[in-house]
Amino acid sequence: GRRVLLVEDSMIIALDAEAALKHIGAAKVVLAATVTRAKAALEKGGIDFALLDLNLGNENSLPLAELLTEQKIPFVFATGYGEDAGLGDRFPGVPVVGKPYSADHLRRALAGMR
Repeated sequence: GRRVLLVEDSMIIALDAEAALKHIGAAKVVLAATVTRAKAALEKGGIDFALLDLNLGNENSLPLAELLTEQKIPFVFATGYGEDAGLGDRFPGVPVVGKPYSADHLRRALAGMR
């Protein structure tokens, strides 16, 4: 029953991810394709969790990860670079799921956060 911010610049992947998030219990998925739109969604409030695509075309989601860390909102990175994306030093304990991912991958990542 949580509200999830999904930051993904590929519409096809975003639709699949939205379905996967709803399958594992998300009540509402707020989609943002850019850092600017994601920040606007966070300013509105009510986000319980975020799934961040690392590479957003001409930008990346690292500024969002920093903002989410400051706001104590849990998040998971999703990346085509795989689980070895080099984020562990900068964001220790934040799960990374490799693309393509499934609802089970997301479920395991979330379980690891608890």
